[in-house]
Amino acid sequence: MSTADVKDAAMEKLNPFQRFCRMLSNIFVPIIPAIVAAGLLMGILGVVDKVGLGHLKEEWLFMLLDMFSSAAFNFLPILIAISAAKQFKCNPYLAATIGGIMIHPALQNAWTQGTGYETVSVMGLFDMPLLGYQGTVLPILIVIFVMSYVEKYTRKFVPKMLDILLTPLITVLVTGFLALVVIGPIANTVGGAISTFFTYALNNFGIFAGLLLGGTYSSVVITGIHHSFHAVELELIGNTGFNPLLPIWAMANVAQGGAAFAVYFMTKNAKTKAIALPSAVSCLFGVTEAAIFGVNMKYGRPFIGAAIGGALGGAYVVMTKVLFTAVGVTGLPALAITAPGTMLN
Repeated sequence: MSTADVKDAAMEKLNPFQRFCRMLSNIFVPIIPAIVAAGLLMGILGVVDKVGLGHLKEEWLFMLLDMFSSAAFNFLPILIAISAAKQFKCNPYLAATIGGIMIHPALQNAWTQGTGYETVSVMGLFDMPLLGYQGTVLPILIVIFVMSYVEKYTRKFVPKMLDILLTPLITVLVTGFLALVVIGPIANTVGGAISTFFTYALNNFGIFAGLLLGGTYSSVVITGIHHSFHAVELELIGNTGFNPLLPIWAMANVAQGGAAFAVYFMTKNAKTKAIALPSAVSCLFGVTEAAIFGVNMKYGRPFIGAAIGGALGGAYVVMTKVLFTAVGVTGLPALAITAPGTMLN
């Protein structure tokens, strides 16, 4: 029996939620080094900017470092696609192509969707957003899962002599269409609905909003649709001059780091220790993907503990009226955008 067979047999003994968590772990662990490296670089550059040395960003070295820090997140769908293809047993190169389609330069950068984005009519039935999916997680996971079935069933019906020609063509056409016309827009719609709910909760539920938003934010990060929250944050800044949501996100992010740090101390597995420590440190600079997918969700209880910590922290910053003055990173670099008078809390 091969190692893959042993893993498959072990997966069958888990309940559906455990299988989902283990699947995410299997997909993300191989790409954690890229995420951690980029996240730490991004955090360091953020600190440099916030301590009054932003002029150094014009220097050639910092321009290069800025490119190095953003590459893994700009092309995250491609990294996830390759790893997910191995998990779902489909062609990793076709998967990478689909990931490339979802971040194609012809599409608007996902992080700028708060300023609005263009749409195009699809057969006069509905509008498709011309929006990329840089940094997103759930859309590409769903797309590659769907692609695995498209490829498998296409290969089943295509004659063998035409397989090399027709199977890749049909797989890319069908999956690419579904990615941009169906799955992506649904993700955007869900993200918009969650943004609206978050705004309503913050305006009406007080401290309970901090509990709710801080406790659920990391679960939203799993979907990758948290980028749509920038629109709400920008609107709040435009109306009030302050961003009350980002401090709550900061609590949830640092809580994930605390949970990964706890795993580092409690586990006896050397490989887990090697992943947990850098993942925990990256959370201090606002990058949580490595901790969430590589450590906390893998074991379940650390993720739940982090959600509780995020909820309590979120309630605290709402109660003490901690505010940020901009949209940006969380963790230590966010201290530089904390509103005067709220730094201590």
